[in-house]
Amino acid sequence: MIVSGAAAAALATVVLLVLVVAALVTGRGAAPAAAYGLAACGTALAAGGLLVLARAGAVARARPRRAEALCTRCTVGALGAVVAVLVAGGVAVLLTRSGAPMGGSAVGGVLLVPLVGLAARQRAVMQAMQRASLHASLRASARMSLQSSLRASLPPPVPAPRSGGRRESEPDRTAGAR
Repeated sequence: MIVSGAAAAALATVVLLVLVVAALVTGRGAAPAAAYGLAACGTALAAGGLLVLARAGAVARARPRRAEALCTRCTVGALGAVVAVLVAGGVAVLLTRSGAPMGGSAVGGVLLVPLVGLAARQRAVMQAMQRASLHASLRASARMSLQSSLRASLPPPVPAPRSGGRRESEPDRTAGAR
């Protein structure tokens, strides 16, 4: 599902880049091109972040620490990207003397904000799975040590009598009946 979201974001990036080229070729000005470019930048970063999260999910079972690190990097990177896109939008507004780039910048930032939440949530889920695995192994270890200590403290088992056979301590009933 995450990879499908990344593919959709990559497709949206391509569409926005086509709009950037169309704005530049038709001579509509730098402001619309900057708006489309900033939105394309945000969607491209969102696609990359989703792919990083997909990779974190793929390595989570084998290398949980690595997966946690990937999620942390994605969270921090997405936060930095939100700030960078918004600052770039502000600079583009100053340079073009138009408000259009800020709209593209806002679109790029809005696309990146859910990525921050998704990365933080995925990291929390991975930590919970790791804690659950640790608790399960500790419980199994405690159970094994409890069983071995109980075996050591109990007296040796008494063998059960064989069925159908006589015990030596039983009196001979056939001898007394005569």
